[in-house]
Amino acid sequence: MEDLYLKKANKETTRALYQLFFTATFFILCITIIFEVILAGIQVRTPKFFGYSISYVPTESMEPTIHADDYVLFHEANFDNVGVGDIIIYRSNSGRFIIHRIIEKTNEYIICQGDNNPIPDSENIYPDMIRGKYIKTIKALDIFSGGINRNLVYVGLIILFFLLIITQVVSLIIKSQTDALKKKTEQNNKEKELLLKELRNQILAEELEKLRNKKKDTKKDDWFHPFIIIF
Repeated sequence: MEDLYLKKANKETTRALYQLFFTATFFILCITIIFEVILAGIQVRTPKFFGYSISYVPTESMEPTIHADDYVLFHEANFDNVGVGDIIIYRSNSGRFIIHRIIEKTNEYIICQGDNNPIPDSENIYPDMIRGKYIKTIKALDIFSGGINRNLVYVGLIILFFLLIITQVVSLIIKSQTDALKKKTEQNNKEKELLLKELRNQILAEELEKLRNKKKDTKKDDWFHPFIIIF
């Protein structure tokens, strides 16, 4: 019985540790995402995760490769690992983020042009202006056509953060109450088992006592029986 309870306790402990691990991992991931989005807003850049970023394209300058209202996935890049024909994202001197194709590269700067534009961009792109290299268009995000309001994203992330905290607190309270109830139930079950065991032992002792008494009575009958026959 003790081995059964020990195995059950070990199983519940393992399950609790797994649950704690996944909850903590999910919580840290959410905190990381929120922190990165807020930091990107302060630094005036797109949020990036493991070097990857998603950006909204509002213009038609890269059609038919990239359409207006598309969302694109790009990876951080530098001057050395981009070349002619690559589509890059760079920050212009005016502060705007532009996604255009490289048409010329020198040792010092790059010249870009939109696929749908008749002339190259008006400024040279230097290494510190490059933000990343285009990978693909994410069609699944077309439902957000028109762009996502950044302030709305911040509010949504803050709400999500507090919801996560509330969810975790409620989950801990429910788990605490459930564990307490389970512990009480197990204790009651143990007490019942002990009572049943004591009752069984008592009944067994009474039956054994009756059996002993019956044997004694039988011996007495056997002792007097021959005399009855003689007389």
